Amino acid sequence: MSLSAVAETPLEPDADEAREWAVRELSRPEYDAATPTPIDRMARAVGEFLAGLFSGDAPVGWDLTALVVIAVVLVLVVAGAFLIWGMPRSV
Repeated sequence: MSLSAVAETPLEPDADEAREWAVRELSRPEYDAATPTPIDRMARAVGEFLAGLFSGDAPVGWDLTALVVIAVVLVLVVAGAFLIWGMPRSV
């Protein structure tokens, strides 16, 4: 392809062509690496849950004792998981 042919290529696609370019670009393998894994989504949900416990926005009818008990149980579950399966391996 000559330089003049490249210069004449339109760089303003219509809507359908732009959509096709975007689909083709986003289907490239490098973008798959950015997709959160199920473990990433679970870790984020747990983090948001814990942040919600200590934000002071407790659901109606829950007192502080119930929230503390839930937090302690969660910590014990995580500690038990470490005792059973050990520390995660580094990659």
